[in-house]
Amino acid sequence: MDYLRDYQVGARDGADQALSNGSESALIVMPTGTGKTEVFLDFVDHWLSQDRGGVIVLAHRQELVWQPWDRWHTKTGGYGELEMGEYHRSSNLRTSSVTFASKDTLYRPKRLKQAFPDPKSIGLIIIDEAHHAIKANKTYQSIIDYFSVNPDLKILGCTATPDRTDEQALGQTFATVAYEYPL
Repeated sequence: MDYLRDYQVGARDGADQALSNGSESALIVMPTGTGKTEVFLDFVDHWLSQDRGGVIVLAHRQELVWQPWDRWHTKTGGYGELEMGEYHRSSNLRTSSVTFASKDTLYRPKRLKQAFPDPKSIGLIIIDEAHHAIKANKTYQSIIDYFSVNPDLKILGCTATPDRTDEQALGQTFATVAYEYPL
């Protein structure tokens, strides 16, 4: 039974449709406070049920790593792995198929390779606050490039602010907008 609101179901289903129909990357745009975290966690649950590879939920701030990690535990009863600062994930996906990570931690090549010795094991990267993840941001791009050895890798971004003040296009990173919920 869905616990999501109708528009959140639409966002989840839009992402699933976009990523299942050939897009390598998709973006969900929803205003602050409308439940982007709940949508992408529900999408993670759906993704894992299809056995399409592990998932990384990537964020640029510590609280944006902890928030979905805590909600994942509330939703599933399980704990996702953490890769952030002093927290190190196990080097395999036996503990959890979901890793919540800081982009500043994974940006370090040695740390990235220690945490994910087999980059092909990851099938989905979710980027929270995806408006930061343009090609010019080498931090995000190097992480995406590392996992791109998996030809089936998918990227899902979530943001409330798709229009950047520097006018850099999110289309550099995301092939399509899977869902947009207007104010």
